[in-house]
Amino acid sequence: VTMEGVHRYLEYGYPSIGVFNDEGGILINGYAMKDENCVKSMAAMCGMWGGASVKIVRAGSGELVIMDKRFSFHLMIQPAVANTLLSNEMATKQGFLGRCLIAYPKSTIGTRMYEDVDICADSRITQFQERLASLLRSDLPLVEGFNNRLEPREISPTQEALLEYIKYHDRVELQLDIDRDGL
Repeated sequence: VTMEGVHRYLEYGYPSIGVFNDEGGILINGYAMKDENCVKSMAAMCGMWGGASVKIVRAGSGELVIMDKRFSFHLMIQPAVANTLLSNEMATKQGFLGRCLIAYPKSTIGTRMYEDVDICADSRITQFQERLASLLRSDLPLVEGFNNRLEPREISPTQEALLEYIKYHDRVELQLDIDRDGL
């Protein structure tokens, strides 16, 4: 993965892109995250994650602005490779890791014995599959006159949800203040 490739795909392809890989080391130790590209790549991913417009100046073709796009990524990474990213000081200070939902579940190795189960017989699985298929078939909310610029609907939290968010926000902010000297 390169940010240039992601930008090109967003310019000519769908209005959103997801990078999903069960071998996250390909990204973490790949071209985009090499020392000379790392900050640039993390900054680009953070901006696209937040829905920011991307401005690119190319020699010969002038300025390009990519707007109304979305970017997400989901990586599964083995612990040794994850430690490379989690110990990257720039990933923390630049805000990249703050945009990541990191899960490190307890290993189930040695406990996953074979069971002859038809998961398609479970109504929860079939309902989940049907809902996913419905979402995939639905039309994207596009800006009128464009075939690859998103115009997502605005959603607002309930008053109760907003109060919960404010409490969570302030708790995190207080924790950041405690850790400020380490930044």
